[in-house]
Amino acid sequence: MYLSLNYRISRRLSLFGSYDNRKNVIYYETFKSYTDAILQQASRQGLRFRINYRPVNLLNIGVNAGTRFMKKDTRKTNTLNGYATYSKVPLINSSLSLSTNLMQTSYLNGQVYGARLSKDILNGKIYGSLNYRWVKFDYVSSVSQLKQNIGEIDFSYQFSKKLYLSLNYEATFQKNEHFNRLYLNLRVKF
Repeated sequence: MYLSLNYRISRRLSLFGSYDNRKNVIYYETFKSYTDAILQQASRQGLRFRINYRPVNLLNIGVNAGTRFMKKDTRKTNTLNGYATYSKVPLINSSLSLSTNLMQTSYLNGQVYGARLSKDILNGKIYGSLNYRWVKFDYVSSVSQLKQNIGEIDFSYQFSKKLYLSLNYEATFQKNEHFNRLYLNLRVKF
């Protein structure tokens, strides 16, 4: 069962709430990082509430909170996410987004802070973005901890309405380890 309600109070303020009791679908996705998989898993099922507010035309602010408790979990999963996006940064005509993700799951307490700078480089044909995230996961059943610095560079090119190419490079730095991921995506519409 999935129920949701979206209510737009005004042009600047909207509210959203949902209850999700669907079984978790298992996706065999190889392109998600460990951090992204944890964030997505923590936000599935349970009760969720979101508020979006636009105080001025170019600034959008949002907060999203959720909770769930499954019988197999040793403690509730709680998430709190916040973001702020400014659509036209002066001089560089880019969009800047800052985000915070705080979570408590049955096996970890996590914090993810991020910043993304994105720009339409060539009138809808070429688009690029830079992304940085700092990650800290504290595992509750041990004294182990995971700290990561994740950087991403994305470029996409729209050849036509039916042909799209994107390139994504992600570098993850953590104590004594360094990971690189490169994705090339070609999409053709028929």
